[in-house]
Amino acid sequence: MSEIIFLQIGQCGNQIGWKFWEKALNEHQKYYQESSYDQSYKSFFEIGERGSFSTLNKVRARALLIDTELNATKQLQNSKIGSIFQGCNVSFDATGAGNNWAFGYHSHGPSLGPQVFDKIRRLAEHTDHLESFFMLYSLGGGTGSGFGSYLLEQLADEYPKQWKMNVVVVPNTDDSFVVTAPYNCVMSTSYLCQYSDCVFPVENASLQNYVHGVEKGDAGAFDQMNSVVANFMLDLTAGSRFSGKMNVDLREIETNMVPFPNHKFLCSGISPIIPENAPRSIGGYFTEAMTAKATLCEVDPHSGTYLANALLVRGDVTLNSVRQSIDKITSKIRFPPWSKDGWKIGLCSNPPLYSKHSVLCLTNTSAMSGMFHNMVSRFDQLYRANAYLKHYTDYGAERSDLEEAAETLTFIEQEYDEMRVEQELPERPKILV
Repeated sequence: MSEIIFLQIGQCGNQIGWKFWEKALNEHQKYYQESSYDQSYKSFFEIGERGSFSTLNKVRARALLIDTELNATKQLQNSKIGSIFQGCNVSFDATGAGNNWAFGYHSHGPSLGPQVFDKIRRLAEHTDHLESFFMLYSLGGGTGSGFGSYLLEQLADEYPKQWKMNVVVVPNTDDSFVVTAPYNCVMSTSYLCQYSDCVFPVENASLQNYVHGVEKGDAGAFDQMNSVVANFMLDLTAGSRFSGKMNVDLREIETNMVPFPNHKFLCSGISPIIPENAPRSIGGYFTEAMTAKATLCEVDPHSGTYLANALLVRGDVTLNSVRQSIDKITSKIRFPPWSKDGWKIGLCSNPPLYSKHSVLCLTNTSAMSGMFHNMVSRFDQLYRANAYLKHYTDYGAERSDLEEAAETLTFIEQEYDEMRVEQELPERPKILV
């Protein structure tokens, strides 16, 4: 079984990561009563001799809690699951990164990065077959966007053969909490374009469609948003965490879902969105997961061309049921001529704890160009007014860095737009596997 190192960075990454590990442990406590039952838990966990998921004795997460302030990571380590993070905390009392990508990248990166990489190397040395790094952070703040970009770049240099997977939270277009978010978002996304192998963006605006009370600052609403992302990550990693003949692990997702190097941003649709309102039939799960309202990005996948598509199903579902659902859906979507049957199917017999079934639809669609367009538009509004630029140039960023980052995103937007079937599809370099 391949092993994965989980890096949760910044306040957002650690809060969502808290939910993920809490829910993952609940699943493993149900399905792995004894540590010797199955080896697939080793993808995300280390467990010592006579260790047990039921008591969390000698169970350790293969993860690092990374932050430039102590509050979020301390709360996690003091929680009821804190014992699994023993030796995993590499947070610093550095008063954060001031919502500034340049501060996180140019200041915290060189000064704090070596200590983080010492921990990463120790984790890597204790693996038999390190497959990938799974990174979780926000693009809007300073630590996640800046320090996260620095770590991603260094990982690509030091571990070029290991996959780099990123779940990133994209701020709202009208985010009034972080006025510099457009700069942070464009800069960090440009690094994802260069150094990540596969990106799963999650837009705050989509999460707020599922949850009420966010605009009032309701803590419970933010907790629900984190739970939605955690449930998505549970479905995404189920094929790596549980054994099965038709499981799809993270490496297979990247191999099958990224046909060209620049088309690595996947739109995710989940069902059930709200566990209390789960569909009554298995066909309803597939239908819901394929709708625009179920996506975690503010795009409509059906408005573009599907370059690749994956259905990751959990629960007691037959392959025949999946194929019947695909037959009903295929006539409503567009594939390019070279990938008319571009489906990847994963079946995991272990259902989530909150529902009898779940369906995660991963789509590589040309409609993702809209996300890049929104990022660059927000960036341009600030940059043309020279607003807040001094805060970036004071910490080592050059104006040319920001301009090149925006140009990179504009190029990726055009690359996605060119893949629409209404136009003649251009030649693209293939990924070598």
